Amino acid sequence: MGLFTSHKADEHVAPPPPAASTTTTTTSSHGGGLFGKHKTASPPPPAPVHQEPVETHKSGGLFGRKSRSSEDDVGSSHRFSKTDSLHGARTKLEAAQHAENEADAALARARAAVKAARDEIHALEREAEQEAKAAKEKQKLAKSYRTAGDKLGRHS
Repeated sequence: MGLFTSHKADEHVAPPPPAASTTTTTTSSHGGGLFGKHKTASPPPPAPVHQEPVETHKSGGLFGRKSRSSEDDVGSSHRFSKTDSLHGARTKLEAAQHAENEADAALARARAAVKAARDEIHALEREAEQEAKAAKEKQKLAKSYRTAGDKLGRHS
C-alpha cells in the first residue's frame, strides 16, 4: 500500500504489471555508444502470477485518518478518548472542589479552636486577677490582725 493511498473494502486492486527489464551487454568491437556499450532489449521472463488478499478494513492517508460522512463511524474511538479525558478532568475538578471544601471546614475548625483557646486564656487571666485581688485583700486583713494582735499583751 502506498503512502498516500486509501483502499475501500469493495474495491479490488490489481497487482502492478511486471516491469520491463533491459540487459546491458558489452561488445568487443569498437564503440557503439558513448562508452562502447550496446544495449539490447530482451523480453522479461514470465513472472509468476500471485495476487495478495484484499484487505477488508479501511485505512490509508498519511496519518491514518479516515474520511467518512456518517456520524456513527466518525471517530468512535476518538469519542471514547474525549469522553475519558472529559471524565478525568471532571473527576479531578470534583476532587479539587471536595478538597477545597474540606480545607474550608478545617480552617473554620482551626479558627474556632483558636477562639476557644483565647477565650480560655482571657478567663484564666480574669480568674488570676480575681485571685490576686483576693490575696491582696487577705494580706491587708492579715496585716490589720497582726497590728491588732501587737496591741494585746501589754499587761503581761
